[in-house]
Amino acid sequence: MELKTKEIKFKSLFRQKSFTDYYDLSGILGNLLIDLSEEEIDFLVNKNVVFIRTCNPASTINIKNIEINGELNLINFDHYMFKKLMPEEFLAVLLHEIGHIKNPELKGMEAEYAADKLAAEKGYKKWIISSLKKGIQNEWMGFEKDSCKLRIEKLNESDYPKYSEAKYRDDYDDKDDDDDDDDTKDIVQTIIK
Repeated sequence: MELKTKEIKFKSLFRQKSFTDYYDLSGILGNLLIDLSEEEIDFLVNKNVVFIRTCNPASTINIKNIEINGELNLINFDHYMFKKLMPEEFLAVLLHEIGHIKNPELKGMEAEYAADKLAAEKGYKKWIISSLKKGIQNEWMGFEKDSCKLRIEKLNESDYPKYSEAKYRDDYDDKDDDDDDDDTKDIVQTIIK
């Protein structure tokens, strides 16, 4: 698949301009594009997934030009929560939420484990764990201490990759220095503009 086609599909998931304006300041969404396969992006497009940003305790969201066939799946991220997360933790949480979309039949802790698994398989095990710890510490809704501790234990028992395979991440230990990586970085940084 041509990267341009993948990025066009990926961009369609972000219909709220304030989401892309705010969260792509440090290339965060470019990392997500690299971490998701074409098949995963197609799945999200077919499930009518849209990423949105809100501010608690309440927000008004205007999403233009949206066609719904069946249902709309919103992945909502709270602006104030984002301020307390590192970019990798933010990506881990987004991947976790995508994990819920991929496993709608699962409920309770099984749903949480499966969603965590997606983030961990993509190389964000460390970051999903640290976001869970921050959730407990900050007493965020949905981060109940007992269930988060069970999730952390389950993640620690599993052998997932240490880092994301995103090629241009500064903290990626095995970064490949091929010329193609520079081209990918340039393309990814212009995706949401």
